[in-house]
Amino acid sequence: HRIFRTDGELVHGDHDDRIIAIQTDDLLRIPRRVGLAGGPRKRDAIRGALEGKWITTLITDVHTAEALIAS
Repeated sequence: HRIFRTDGELVHGDHDDRIIAIQTDDLLRIPRRVGLAGGPRKRDAIRGALEGKWITTLITDVHTAEALIAS
């Protein structure tokens, strides 16, 4: 699990040494990266995942999708 801002930029910090996950470069080389999230509380996180190209496919609800498109 990686931490990124709403603009999609990766956040680096002390937590990096405690994360057990695929390396960022390896993750971004995977052709299809699916995100599953929805609801008003997740919109900023979804926007960041899309802006940073962390995910290539989003599964969400219609209200979240419409809100993301509108903003």
